[in-house]
Amino acid sequence: MEKEKTLVSKVDKGNLKEFISPLYLSRGEERIPSGVISITLSLDRINSLISQRRNTLIAMSIVITGMFCLVVFLFFKKKILNPLKELSLLSQKVAQADFSVRAKVSSSDELGRLADSFNLMVEKLSKYRGELQSWNRRLEERVREITEELKEKQAKLLESEKITSLGVLSSGIAHQLNNPLGVVLGNIQLLIKKLSSRGDSLDFSEIEELLKEAEENTKRCSQIINSLLQFGRRKTPQFEEVDIKELIELSLKFVEGSLLKKEIEIDKKIKPVKIRVDPVQIEQVFVNILLNAIQSIEEKGKIEIINEIIKEQEKNFLTIRFTDTGRGISEDNLKKIFEPFFSTKEISEGAGLGLSVSYGIVKAHRGEIKIRSKPGEGTQVTVILPLNLGEDNE
Repeated sequence: MEKEKTLVSKVDKGNLKEFISPLYLSRGEERIPSGVISITLSLDRINSLISQRRNTLIAMSIVITGMFCLVVFLFFKKKILNPLKELSLLSQKVAQADFSVRAKVSSSDELGRLADSFNLMVEKLSKYRGELQSWNRRLEERVREITEELKEKQAKLLESEKITSLGVLSSGIAHQLNNPLGVVLGNIQLLIKKLSSRGDSLDFSEIEELLKEAEENTKRCSQIINSLLQFGRRKTPQFEEVDIKELIELSLKFVEGSLLKKEIEIDKKIKPVKIRVDPVQIEQVFVNILLNAIQSIEEKGKIEIINEIIKEQEKNFLTIRFTDTGRGISEDNLKKIFEPFFSTKEISEGAGLGLSVSYGIVKAHRGEIKIRSKPGEGTQVTVILPLNLGEDNE
């Protein structure tokens, strides 16, 4: 038996295992087969034990895996999620301009370096914000200084244009003053002559009539001079309620002499409308427009003045249109018409500031100036002013 292997065979019978092996008898050195042995074992118990062990192993694996995942999640939450959530909240505060926040640096890993970088970023943002605020304050101061300088220069520009306009108007004004002064002088001379003739009986009714006529013409001269003083006086904008019709009539008196010299007809279709403006400045706008119209007409011509109320975007506006029969303006010059010192007239007729200054005045009243013109077909200038200009504009 020690020298030879035992022959064993297995037979599967479902849950049964049969083992068969021969039996030998030994006689000295001789081995004689004497039979077989058969052992049959049931595997139910073994399979049951194996199944139990497998289920136990699976359950233990699930529990161990779950515990491992829970440990990993808690570690991940503590080390990664919580710091990231904190950084997110701090970032929102920084976005709301709160630069006093700082992140906790609790480790030297990537998250720790991220928190450190976040703190450095917040410190730099706080520093830059302080510098930006300082620059803003300096910029605001500079803007105020420049604004004051611009206001001063604009005032000087207005005065310059007034002087230029007065120079252009001088010949017409001289004509206006010359007529009433001539009447006054003639009446006075006639009175002196009558009074010096002591032998003649004096007609007091005739003397009274001459004196009244002299008084009326003297008042007319006084009105012209007062208008000139008001027009030329340097004055800060003062908004008040005026009748636009009276303002246009006053502007026409300024240019009356120039109109008579060129035999220009004025066609007025003006309705009385109350509006809140600076009367001196708006009067200057009208005078500038009228002067341009008069200078564009060669000899005889016509200027039509129409006003009306329009409504745009639930707001009421007053439009004043000045239409002349002058030589007109080319398309190229229309693009530059509001530029300072741009002019198509002779040097003696103006410095090219009238429309530029008028544009600034109307814009300060929150209005517009529109010009339409073609060479040989005259020019139409429309001034648009809001009717609801409030107290905040004073």
